[in-house]
Amino acid sequence: MNPSFQLIDSGWDKIIQEAVTSDRSDLRVVCPFIKVRAAKRLLAGKRPESIQVITRFHLGDMCDGVSDTKALRLLLEHGAKIRGVRNLHAKLYLFGDQRAIVTSANLTEAALFRNHEFGFVSNEDEIIMRCREYFDSLWKKAGPDLDLTKLEGWEKRIERVQVAGSRPATSSGLSDEGTDVGLVPPEVMAATPRVAEAPQSFVKFFGEGHNRASLDMPVLEEVNRSGCHWACSYPKTKRPRQVEDGAVMFMGRLMENPNDTIIYGRAIGLRHVEGRDEASEMEIEFREWKEIWPMYVRVHHAEFVAGTLKNGISLSALMDELKSDSFTSTQEHARTGNGNTDPRGAYRQQAQVQLSKEGFAWLNNRLELAFAKHGKLTPAELEKLDWPETQYADLPMPPVDARKLLHALTNFLGNGTVDVGDPKTFPSYKNTLIAMGVTPWEGARLGPQFNREGGDSLNNWLRDNNLPALTGLVVNRDSSLPGGDYFRSNGRQPDDFNWWLEQMRLSKAHDWTHYLIE
Repeated sequence: MNPSFQLIDSGWDKIIQEAVTSDRSDLRVVCPFIKVRAAKRLLAGKRPESIQVITRFHLGDMCDGVSDTKALRLLLEHGAKIRGVRNLHAKLYLFGDQRAIVTSANLTEAALFRNHEFGFVSNEDEIIMRCREYFDSLWKKAGPDLDLTKLEGWEKRIERVQVAGSRPATSSGLSDEGTDVGLVPPEVMAATPRVAEAPQSFVKFFGEGHNRASLDMPVLEEVNRSGCHWACSYPKTKRPRQVEDGAVMFMGRLMENPNDTIIYGRAIGLRHVEGRDEASEMEIEFREWKEIWPMYVRVHHAEFVAGTLKNGISLSALMDELKSDSFTSTQEHARTGNGNTDPRGAYRQQAQVQLSKEGFAWLNNRLELAFAKHGKLTPAELEKLDWPETQYADLPMPPVDARKLLHALTNFLGNGTVDVGDPKTFPSYKNTLIAMGVTPWEGARLGPQFNREGGDSLNNWLRDNNLPALTGLVVNRDSSLPGGDYFRSNGRQPDDFNWWLEQMRLSKAHDWTHYLIE
């Protein structure tokens, strides 16, 4: 093969597919953001003998839809070893010893097909060698490997935030579970929900024929009235089973003068789950009309145009321009020559209507323009609205000064290095402080520093809330025993080792994910 070096600014999907087929011995990827559709394309065909992936483990990215837990799950199912690095920004793809790609493109369909991304592809030995050296160096710093148990814990934490509407004050607390290797955070704007790869899109109607709004109604007032910042409501006679996870829900208000529907926002939908997605007595008391509209499609990451409904998008304008191509039903009827093709007849007496791909693109583009022109309702404005009670809303949250330690200890339990039956495998005070990002004191006992960094606070919180005494996981390196007042503060004799090891077993079995949300 003749050495080559090519600069590339388009067609990245084809470039990567050609590289995959050039050498399937091993695949190495450095990429901050990975989406499941792009991952499927990468893994199509014969599976590489070895797959190693370095990516970001920021749960906020995954909640926002910038990355996918589904993509990580797919990679694990294909035998990949995956490690996380905080603040990762580099993108590198290595295909055996045959090809190296360095690019601005993440492993997403937006990057591979739509965005303008620049980089190079080369089969030169020197370039491939240097890229492998970079990968191997970063890999050694990035452990431990991700496993399904930890991934499932992350999914529970993300689901909890999404089911509650991704309330601004709560979703910002999702943590970065990657390893800190000293990379500086990239200067990027906060991510908005990724709607381009949504599996479906709908216009959800709010209001009824006898309850129409005027164009001068403030959008914030309508959001507060409808509660659409965290749920779309449906009549009790029919559960909304058509909506899939990740569907884009456009919020439409029935209007008078003119008789129209104005689209004033959008959100990401969650499939309807029976037993979870019905209005509670408290929610019905707050909005009495939910007595007859109690079924939910919960939504998260809602965005609304600022100002009045006049700043929204006319559904009539969409139908006038696209006609039968507005909605999936009328588009299909036009294709087959059977059924109604008039878009205005497609949603009579319906709570929602599904958009075609053309309808979605038309509406989404114009809503983006409205956001740019008029701005959006701010997180501070949305935070003042009501937010739903969830299954875990009444859980006691750990004190602020104990949360970093709680994260570190639960990570020790989950990374496979600790055997709860063998104290010799337990982390020392020094290792624990380092895992928290704290520099241990030199030439001094570390127990007092551990307590100052949250040890006492966490131990008291665990005891007061009848939770396993997790702080006993940290031991003196010489004795492999907890130090300080661990036993006494928990009402135990200092030689009650059976109780201590039972607390470690209970700590390992306990689901801590719901306490790690803030």
